[in-house]
Amino acid sequence: MAAKLAILVIRSLISLLLGTAHLFFVIWLFGYVAAYNPLSAWIASNSHLANYIQLSWSVMDLLIHIALAIPAVLAWRKLQPNLRFYHFTLLVAPMFLSGLYSIWVMSDLEIINPTLLSYMAPLIPAISLIMLGVLSEKYLGKPKVAKQEFTL
Repeated sequence: MAAKLAILVIRSLISLLLGTAHLFFVIWLFGYVAAYNPLSAWIASNSHLANYIQLSWSVMDLLIHIALAIPAVLAWRKLQPNLRFYHFTLLVAPMFLSGLYSIWVMSDLEIINPTLLSYMAPLIPAISLIMLGVLSEKYLGKPKVAKQEFTL
């Protein structure tokens, strides 16, 4: 019983560390995306998309975040299959809490417009991670795991 509990704790810590590593990877990489992405300048300079600039950037961010979430979701699928929802919650928690904290700070500084899209923008990384995880669970199915017995 103690061995199963220890394995659960270790895998839970791995899920949290994986989510935290994914969060820092996305933050680090988005500095480069903001500096070198030609689509941002193109969207800002395009007269047809100027009215929908927030929507265009949000869609672009969602697609980039979905691509960045692939390694985290693939690593999550290797964790304990019978507690997949629990580990997925731990994987998404750092990204979701970071988004909520960003909303809280921006609302205190009165940076956010009172539109739904501006409130959802900090949650796009967590939403894309959830979408990719649900899609991988639905279409890739559950992996077949050999029966393991723990004996003391």
